[in-house]
Amino acid sequence: MTYIENLFNLTGKVVVVTGACGQLGFRICESFLNSGCIVIGTDVNIDNNKIDNVDYYLLDISKKNENEILYEKIIEKHGSIDVLINNAGVSTFENFEERPEESFDWVMNVNLKGTFFGIQSFVNLFDKFNLNKGSIVNVGSIFGVVSPDFRNYTDLPRKNSEVYGAT
Repeated sequence: MTYIENLFNLTGKVVVVTGACGQLGFRICESFLNSGCIVIGTDVNIDNNKIDNVDYYLLDISKKNENEILYEKIIEKHGSIDVLINNAGVSTFENFEERPEESFDWVMNVNLKGTFFGIQSFVNLFDKFNLNKGSIVNVGSIFGVVSPDFRNYTDLPRKNSEVYGAT
């Protein structure tokens, strides 16, 4: 195997994908699985968009303790987590003027706190188990950089929320 082939070889790498059962998470899992990885998918609903040969676990990333327990379980089972893909994210679609605080908090808790808790758990366990290599990929939205084009939503009751963009 050449240096370049070895550099990009993912065979046997343990990859954890949050939000694995959503549209993007499904494709991320599929791509890593096709690259020869051991893929672990996490989501709050693991009954949708499942792929054979992906191990799925229920995980609410907004719960710090759930992240810690699950990631430690994965490391104990597989010896490491080589790649953490923070993909889970939610949005709320009520009209801005009528949006309740609970909806705002839900998006903040999942998208911001959940991503933070996942990274924190990964790093702490990385140190605890003396792991020497690992990568974290945080998935974001273009709407974190630019305002949405509301023409995209003319046929849907959805609105792109400001809290989604902020997180």
